[in-house]
Amino acid sequence: MKAQPDAETLLKNSDAAVKKYTQLHYTFQYKERMRGKGIVVGEMEMKVIEGPNKLVWVDAFKPEKAQLIWGKNADGKVNVKKGFLKLTLAPFNNQLMKNSHHPIYRAGFQRTRDIIMQTYRERKADVNEMVKIKGSVTFDGKDCWNVVLTDSKYQIVDYVVKEGDNLVSIAEAKAIPEMRILELNPKVKGYFGLTAGETIKIPTSYGKVTTIYVDKATWLPLYQKIEDDLGLFVEYKHINLDLNPGLTDADFEWQ
Repeated sequence: MKAQPDAETLLKNSDAAVKKYTQLHYTFQYKERMRGKGIVVGEMEMKVIEGPNKLVWVDAFKPEKAQLIWGKNADGKVNVKKGFLKLTLAPFNNQLMKNSHHPIYRAGFQRTRDIIMQTYRERKADVNEMVKIKGSVTFDGKDCWNVVLTDSKYQIVDYVVKEGDNLVSIAEAKAIPEMRILELNPKVKGYFGLTAGETIKIPTSYGKVTTIYVDKATWLPLYQKIEDDLGLFVEYKHINLDLNPGLTDADFEWQ
């Protein structure tokens, strides 16, 4: 039986694991709270090659059936196939984002890692108070650590938009969700509709309570549930996970 690690060891091992496994093939199930829609449920098959030339292939079959490929276009756009229709769209195009929090290029575990590690860096002094390992749990047939991160300092604050800011740059710099910023600012119409000097509301972190199931064998965060001041914000499940499966360029073509 594997001994239960302390919080800092678990976070560092999980960080290293995300960097170690550069190829992923899995089923992704999600629940996300969308502005004006409530909770949206989705499911898709994903293939990901991490690295300088990241490639992502997605077969989304709920809520909308489509295939997407990212990483092949020099301009960073997404190739989309829906039925007989083929399009090339920007990652934050309204059609691509209307039922999802994240653009395709965030597929994999990197975004989860960034959120966790930013919280760790900012709150390292009290990491053992924030992060509690509450024994074991079985998820997708795997023995996992049940980890709960509680941010007692979570709050909604004012932010003055700087020249060049947009929702994406603010969210990525602070490891907070674009969708929560949209919820807090009903007058903001899109991801790139901010004006320098205006004041908007933003959360200080991704959520108040984050539950993560970390696989004891690989240290990967297979399950994440994030709750904020309004309740459930997101729930992500990575199931049927195949690590470093030997993907090639041929795997990133239309199926």
